[in-house]
Amino acid sequence: MRMHRLLFIIMTIVAGAVSFPACPTAALAEFKEIVAEGSYTMGEGETMKVAQERALTDAKRMAVEQAGTYVESYSKVNEYRLTEDEIKVVASGIMEVEVLSVDKVLIGDGIRFRVKIRAKVSVDKIQDIKQKLEERSMMEEYKKLQLDYARMQQELEALKRQLQEAQTSREKKAVQKKIAGNETEFTAADWVARGHNEQINGDYQSAIASYSQAIKLNPQEAKAYYNRASCYYEQAQFPPAIEDYRQAVRLNPQHALAYYFLAASLESSGKRVDALPVYQQFLELDQGQDTEKNNHAKSRMALLQQDPEKSAVTPADNAKSQEHETKASTGNSAGTQETEVKTPAGSAETPENEAKAPAGSGTEAPGNQAEPPAGSGTETPGNQAEPPAGSGTE
Repeated sequence: MRMHRLLFIIMTIVAGAVSFPACPTAALAEFKEIVAEGSYTMGEGETMKVAQERALTDAKRMAVEQAGTYVESYSKVNEYRLTEDEIKVVASGIMEVEVLSVDKVLIGDGIRFRVKIRAKVSVDKIQDIKQKLEERSMMEEYKKLQLDYARMQQELEALKRQLQEAQTSREKKAVQKKIAGNETEFTAADWVARGHNEQINGDYQSAIASYSQAIKLNPQEAKAYYNRASCYYEQAQFPPAIEDYRQAVRLNPQHALAYYFLAASLESSGKRVDALPVYQQFLELDQGQDTEKNNHAKSRMALLQQDPEKSAVTPADNAKSQEHETKASTGNSAGTQETEVKTPAGSAETPENEAKAPAGSGTEAPGNQAEPPAGSGTETPGNQAEPPAGSGTE
């Protein structure tokens, strides 16, 4: 009898020890640290600073691939449905990167940079980032950024070959100038990538600073204008949002979502007559791809066409905006309510003169940061139009 009882106790303990680690949620709730290395060989005409940034980008890419396995396991346990690209975006957004070492080795006529990083991964923000990925432009922005990186690398390899084949000093200088332009574009893209991660984590002020730095380096970067406008829009800072959305469509006239949010910003600022043709432009470009935004644009256009001066509706609370306090008060007209949105002091402060370098880059921020457009600290107009669902990023 005693033997049977002892055997039962032992089996119970063993079963408990085996079953506890098998609980996926408990195991995955802990932090995971990933160590990854990246490399890049610097050639003639390139700078050491950007060569090191390229090696760091390669290390981050390796870390994202490893973190993606972690995110995929977590998403399966919690029954999230994430595509391969969505897993990479989530993995990139939840990583905290620390540079462990930077090594330089002479190889022939070039210098090889090796960067080792430690990436700390946590699942705390996976659900929040997943919800933001439901906005179509989020994934479009990620894919475009990856395509830009690939294009810039291909162009650089071609320029290196041209430099080797150049016969005269004049030809070499012309190619070296193009290589310098490629480096500037690469650094600007790195700032856009940094801003994107900050934005999906809700750190709008840091994201604005990063996008401003990208714009200073590459004023033709339409994505930086669009994404910075989205940060202003999320905080109900419509004047600077309008300015950036307008610049985004100037640089990329086929950007449907930029027209949509430009129209929404104009309407929210009381410029409802100006919003009407912009909504129309969105509908012509989008061609029904985004059903929700198409329906909203059509309903707003119908009201604007009936009476532009009286078509404004009371705005719903913008749940995504963390910078504003919304309170309802009884209006002068019987049975009506007005919603007053106030911008807290300091919410639109100009970022510091020197932006931070991309996380873990180990390099200094390039130059003084461009200031956000004037008007970011203005109060939201009282008769604001109903904000459309989700601004997202491009």
